[in-house]
Amino acid sequence: EHFRRLRGDTSIAQAAARLEARDYVEAFHGLRVGLARSPGNFRGRILLARLYAAQDPALALRTLEAGLPHSASEPEFLRALFG
Repeated sequence: EHFRRLRGDTSIAQAAARLEARDYVEAFHGLRVGLARSPGNFRGRILLARLYAAQDPALALRTLEAGLPHSASEPEFLRALFG
């Protein structure tokens, strides 16, 4: 479990760098793979929700809501969800 989460966190970190480079397709893929392995990574979840929000705000909201059991005590996550 620990290594799975670590691999997910690594995928999310790489996806964040791809977002910075404006490589949205690879970033999207990396965020999806990363969250499948590390569903509690709230920063990755927020980034993925922001990508979804441009096309499908309802999916962005569901993506954030799915993270609530994992990140309910994270102020940054809560601001993204309720702000």
